[in-house]
Amino acid sequence: MSPNHKNPHKGIPTGTIIIFLLIIVPLLVFSPAGKYGFVGWDDDIHVYNNRYIGALTPGNILHFWTGPHEAMYIPVTFTAWSLLAALSRIVSPGGIAFGLNPGIFHQANIFLHICNILLLYGILKLLLRGSSKDPDRIAWAACLGALLYGIHPLQAEPVIWISSLKDILCGFFSLLALNQYLRYVRAVEINRQLPSVNRRQRKRHGIYAVIFFALAILSKAAAVPLAVIGWLLVHFRWRDSELTGRKSSLKAIIRPPFTMLLLWLGMTLPVIFMAKFSEQEIPLGYIAPLYSRLLIALDAIAFYLYKLILPLNLGIDYGRTPARVMENEWLYYSWIFPVLLTGFFLFLKERRRWLIILGIFMVGVLPTLGLIPHGYQIFSTVADRFLYLSMIAPALALSWIFLRSRKAIISGICIAIVIAYSIAGIIQTKYWAGNLALFRHSLDVNPDSYMAHYNLGLTLAGEGSPAAAIEHYERAIEIKSDYGRAHNNLGAILTEQGEYLPAISHYAEAFRLEPGNGRAFFNLYSAHNDLGIRQTDQGDLTGAITHYREAIRVNPSYADAYSNLGNALAAGGELDEAIHQYRQALRLKPDFAMAANNLGIALIRQGKEEEAIASFSRALRINPGFARAQKNLEMARGSLLQPRSK
Repeated sequence: MSPNHKNPHKGIPTGTIIIFLLIIVPLLVFSPAGKYGFVGWDDDIHVYNNRYIGALTPGNILHFWTGPHEAMYIPVTFTAWSLLAALSRIVSPGGIAFGLNPGIFHQANIFLHICNILLLYGILKLLLRGSSKDPDRIAWAACLGALLYGIHPLQAEPVIWISSLKDILCGFFSLLALNQYLRYVRAVEINRQLPSVNRRQRKRHGIYAVIFFALAILSKAAAVPLAVIGWLLVHFRWRDSELTGRKSSLKAIIRPPFTMLLLWLGMTLPVIFMAKFSEQEIPLGYIAPLYSRLLIALDAIAFYLYKLILPLNLGIDYGRTPARVMENEWLYYSWIFPVLLTGFFLFLKERRRWLIILGIFMVGVLPTLGLIPHGYQIFSTVADRFLYLSMIAPALALSWIFLRSRKAIISGICIAIVIAYSIAGIIQTKYWAGNLALFRHSLDVNPDSYMAHYNLGLTLAGEGSPAAAIEHYERAIEIKSDYGRAHNNLGAILTEQGEYLPAISHYAEAFRLEPGNGRAFFNLYSAHNDLGIRQTDQGDLTGAITHYREAIRVNPSYADAYSNLGNALAAGGELDEAIHQYRQALRLKPDFAMAANNLGIALIRQGKEEEAIASFSRALRINPGFARAQKNLEMARGSLLQPRSK
């Protein structure tokens, strides 16, 4: 009975029921995210504060294709975000958050993920074909595997997080490429048996496979291992065929269909180069010595296998940096789990297929295991989204178990696993409802996440809870003392509370740590100037002068500080120095009407009426409505006309 055969009880084709389930179940799990907003974890730099997606223009799109943006070369993904932003402005002209509608972005992620589930369903059916004489059982087995892929709680992060579109999009084109490649392999197999058949179809599938692979690696470099995954899938499906080199594996590699994979490998080289070139701007932090990287990689695999089986305490920052992993004794024991699992598979009857499944899981996450250091390791070597391609392996495993076992209890367990993970997926989705929920849950998972403390502080400050925000900023700094942004933001809250001296201390530290941080630079000299104004008002001219000079030392082009320093000096009777500071302010800012007026007043006090008149006149040319300068000008002219005694 074919998958499209009508169900004898309901009269609905089996294939239709399966497609319905593959769409509706993931929607039940993830659809609440369609109403979520942006989160303060990279959504700003990727989307809502990204000036290059502010307008859909050829120049902005070209920017993403001609070089890295924010230390990433993912032009397909940035182009997709640009298109979604344009759609958002059409659907919601006023915007909902930051001038955009975040629902459009969330719904795009969910839609593409469902497309990926359907694509994997087709791939699984193709891989399982020939392993059973019951097409309906094959279809249901593929359905269960695709559902596991679609609803597992580990998928919540890439599906719900707007910034993880790069993972979803890379997965979409990767699955399209694998689908076309497996069809290409099938065409090659038929072509060898019947040389005159399927040539055109074989060529078409091959071209599509190359195009989709190119789009995958331009969406995210995570698609680099796809050639090896393709090779493993061919050996899973055609393990005893001449295609896999039953007689000569070396000869098979240099013949179709594997020459296609060699082409893919060649295509990855410039992408790998561009990815490493892009990451030059990212501080890698502690780099583990070569001898320990294999242990760190095995530790990451053990962690992923554990979370795959028992997806509890999933978070956005596990804090498993190379330095932290090496500090703990578990590094010397965690490798045992993946090694024992490999040994267990060796004793199974279908050991070749089980080893291939394990291989797919490991290869899919290989680029991020830390064998080659990467930028995200400053937070953690492991992350849920890194598993998006690797999740093909557990999907294939569940499909294979369901297909090969005819025992009702095994089938029931497979179904129960999907149901249980669906419920867990619904729970995990709720943690992404907003910044507060996300970062508080992240701290539940990893209390030492300085990134979560920082973002929670940012959120609480924006919601009018400065005391709680200060607590989280201070905790972030306690965990990571060289965290410049936390120092800067803590300084900003302290400034708002009038605590200028501790604020200046944090601004200075932020600027020292990040000399290129323009915001810390501005805050530092502005805080010195503002404290100077406050001390001037309180009559502390000495303190005010000190802080005005500090503002000028930090930013020698800060005209306001020169003018304010002139005011303090003039108030203290140091007119010559005050006049010098006013002139410095006007040199830097020729249209500074207030400085011109104050210069005139100082000149009047020195009896230099003509120079004062020129200065007041300048202030009025800059600002004709400047009433104080007009009054001072009239007084200066009157003083000049009065007769003077010799």
